[in-house]
Order: sequence, then C-alpha cells, then structure tokens
Amino acid sequence: MSPAFDPQVAFHQLTQRLDTMQASQDQTNQTLLQTVEIQTAMLHELRQTQATQTAMQAAQTEMQADIRQLRDSHLTLLKVQNNMLDFMKFTLDKQTKWNERQDQFNIIFLDELRDLKREVRRRDDDAKSEGDKIYREPKDRLNRLEDFMNDQLRKAS
Repeated sequence: MSPAFDPQVAFHQLTQRLDTMQASQDQTNQTLLQTVEIQTAMLHELRQTQATQTAMQAAQTEMQADIRQLRDSHLTLLKVQNNMLDFMKFTLDKQTKWNERQDQFNIIFLDELRDLKREVRRRDDDAKSEGDKIYREPKDRLNRLEDFMNDQLRKAS
C-alpha cells in the first residue's frame, strides 16, 4: 500500500519549501543590496580620491611652473648682479686711477707751491730790505693755499 497522496499536505509542504526559498532569496538579495551599497560608497570615495589627485596634480604642475619662473627670475637677478659687480669693479679701477692721478697732481702742485713760497721768501727778504709791501700779500695767499693743499693731501691719504 502506498501512502495516499494528499494534495493538501503536498501543497503545504510545497509552500513551506517556497517560503524557505523565498526567505533565503530575500536574505541573499539583502546581502547583495548591502554589497552594492558598499561598492557604491567605495566608488564614490574612489572618485573623490581621483578628483583630489587630479587637483593635487594640477597644483603640483602650477607649483613647478612657479618654481621654474622663480628659478629663471633668480638666474636673471644673478646675471644682473654679476653685471653690476663687473661695473663696480670697472668703476673702482677708474676711480683708483683717477685718485692716483689726482694725488700726483696734488704732489706736483704742492711742490710748485713750495717753490713759489721759497721764491716769495727770497723776495720778501729782498723786500724787507727795500721796505716793499707788495711782496707780502702774495706770501699770505700762498701760505693759505699751501695749508689748503696740505689738508687735501691728508684727507686723500
């Protein structure tokens, strides 16, 4: 005797199996939905990271351009400073030569003044004997000029 087929029991067993499968499928769908949400959040973070990297690369490129411009400006400044230094050396050489010539002139001029003073003294001695006042005035002028030139030579040295 074979067990009798009871459609209600079979239907009830089928519905239980279907309910179990549906619950299992709902749980799988819920897990898949959570996985998709996590992947969506990860994709969003990845896009933000990518946007940040792009912005940082743009900023780095801009900074590198600024660094190149600054380096070029610095090189230009160094060239100008070198040119100024060369000009200052040239000017110093010229000034040194001029000072040497001026010193030579001052020495020669002072020697001439001393010779004139000797001549005036000689004439002054002659004038004292003659009582001539004409020679005294140039002597005073020459003394003042000699004192001035002595002061100039002291300042120059």
